[in-house]
Amino acid sequence: MQIWDGDRWYYVNNDSTTFYSNGGTLIYQYYWDEINNNWYYGVRYNDEFNEMGFRKLITKEWWHNGKWDTLWGDRYTYEYLNIDFWKIMNYELYDTADNKWNPAYKHVFSEFTYYVLNIPEVKKKEGSAGLLIIPNPSKNMLLIKLKDQAGSINAIKIYDITGREVLKRKGGINVKQKQLDISFLKSGTYIISVQTEKRQVLSGKFIKL
Repeated sequence: MQIWDGDRWYYVNNDSTTFYSNGGTLIYQYYWDEINNNWYYGVRYNDEFNEMGFRKLITKEWWHNGKWDTLWGDRYTYEYLNIDFWKIMNYELYDTADNKWNPAYKHVFSEFTYYVLNIPEVKKKEGSAGLLIIPNPSKNMLLIKLKDQAGSINAIKIYDITGREVLKRKGGINVKQKQLDISFLKSGTYIISVQTEKRQVLSGKFIKL
């Protein structure tokens, strides 16, 4: 990042990010040394995810005496109510005197109520008896397949858990399966709604890794 000081741009900081396959990241933040005219280490953030692809820990460390140190560091840890929502977020500060993490505060959620909005009311068929979602969970590609008695796919819509439509695809005559690219979606749980040529709507859930 550069800042304009009236007659020139000068460097302030620079970030580099390493991405892990499970969604985690390691971010290095560098600061500009005007005297020596070079970058030097400042802070790094280690963002760890669990095996399901959900955030479990964020740790901040400082470059100190030639090594990364938790001196002045802080971290967040997450506990989940289920695979959809985190229930507790703990914030801790590092105590350099006792060399341990001490709790500072936490966010606790004791009850969740969420709604899926704007799903069309067209002879809605619950239970997804005629709908196959393969694989589930999935990271990149999703195959939507109708069983023989369900007819053909007319349209497919995907909603996030707030009810926001995030993907829409058309089907066609005698189209009984459709492959979808979901790699752009964020990790989480989604609702899929498939309208058939018989004006039925089959719905189901899938997990994006």
